[in-house]
Amino acid sequence: MRLRPLSLAALAAALLCGPAQAQSVAEVFGERSLAIAIDDRCHVFSDNERDALTASWLQARGTLLRAGHSSEDIRSTFDVITRRASTRACSSPEAQGVIAGVRSAYTAFSRMYALDYPGGARVWMAQRRRGEIPVWTLSQTLADEPQPPRFGLYSDPAGEVLSLSLVPAEPPSGVAIVLRDPERASEPVDPTLGGLLAVSGRPAWARLAPPRHAEARFWASGRRMVEDRLHFAFPESATEAIARLDPREAARIELYDARGRITGQLYVEIGDFAAALAFLAAGIDPSASAAPGG
Repeated sequence: MRLRPLSLAALAAALLCGPAQAQSVAEVFGERSLAIAIDDRCHVFSDNERDALTASWLQARGTLLRAGHSSEDIRSTFDVITRRASTRACSSPEAQGVIAGVRSAYTAFSRMYALDYPGGARVWMAQRRRGEIPVWTLSQTLADEPQPPRFGLYSDPAGEVLSLSLVPAEPPSGVAIVLRDPERASEPVDPTLGGLLAVSGRPAWARLAPPRHAEARFWASGRRMVEDRLHFAFPESATEAIARLDPREAARIELYDARGRITGQLYVEIGDFAAALAFLAAGIDPSASAAPGG
């Protein structure tokens, strides 16, 4: 359901007049925006608390975008909150209440080993690494089949790498992930005009795929077998580029044969990739006693 344009603007004023109850995604976004504005000015949170706050803010922002709220309205609301927060002293009851709320929420957040980030069509599954056991710290399955392709961050003793995992009948010779290039297209492009037109060769949910006139292509820089699956590794720059995209967008993965011909395509929902990265960066409270995933 589309959010009313005035709901966030009204929230920005209300948040700075007293404590807020996080009863909706818009209110969560507002509360986290206010906390970020206070921290930017007062420098009150630890690095882990700041990463956790960023994860929550990004997830709320992504949900608002997928609900139909404009990125311009969200930016405007954040600016309003930041300006008005600047009039509150760091030691004021309002600021101290926000700081205490974030720290209380972080206590629970820091005990979580795993968290799912649902998007419009697919889910990012985030799992903090423990020990040296190989694990997908962040992954998305790309098809509904017994052994589906998997994309995300794969971690083992050698390090954490953005990877595509396949069990192909004929292994591709090369793989590239294609994203919108923000330098050539500052905003996502929708050739379907809001779903009114069909675009062949892509799933219906991938309306905001990389536009042909503004593509950035990142080639897999290595490959190896992990058990019975073929893993393609991508450069760190691809991870950074994905994190900068709009949560509503899709990325396209192209599979190439030895003659340079495209033999297959897969689509990745950008979703809350950046929020999940912040969740992983926030780390685990060493005093946590909760069971994994809880």
